[in-house]
Amino acid sequence: MVSREEHQQIISSFIVELNRLLLHIRPEDIHALPRFEKDMGQYISDLRDPTQEPFQALYTAFGLVDEFIHADRERMLATAYEAHQVGEGNRSRSEA
Repeated sequence: MVSREEHQQIISSFIVELNRLLLHIRPEDIHALPRFEKDMGQYISDLRDPTQEPFQALYTAFGLVDEFIHADRERMLATAYEAHQVGEGNRSRSEA
């Protein structure tokens, strides 16, 4: 079992790595995930709904990202782990 501190670091690291991954998503990456592209329409519609409360928009946005991760899970996990290793290597060098 991981400690609370380790868990917080894992979550923080994944959010940073996920932000990097999502910055570089290209249209062809989305088109390569037919199920996700089909499901994405409803999320986009919901996010554009001006009557949605902020918590609903946040919930919808998280759902959209979660669907994307699951639609391309192996690549997302591999890329996030590679980014984590690079970050750890940079952190180790800066501490030396």
